[in-house]
Amino acid sequence: MDIESDHYRLKVSGSAFIQESESLVLALKELLLSDEPEIQISLEHVEAIDTGMLQVFISAQKSAEHLGKSLLFSPISAQVKSILEQTGLDPLFYYEGV
Repeated sequence: MDIESDHYRLKVSGSAFIQESESLVLALKELLLSDEPEIQISLEHVEAIDTGMLQVFISAQKSAEHLGKSLLFSPISAQVKSILEQTGLDPLFYYEGV
């Protein structure tokens, strides 16, 4: 998994598996603690994602809401959208663009 980050956006690519989540969790925490009211996460180039990584994103979504921020997944890959729909987790995420 590759991660690029700037002051309000995180770009994730490759295979997003929980074993590689430490750097992603740190980047998410940094963005959540920033002054930005909206954080964008691009999953456009994610080829595969496991349930552990989905849990990381659910936790980040809840943290953002608690802090009065919004977390927008934009764009997401067709693979990620399919997994969200198959697991019934799609209503928990704010996402656009496939």
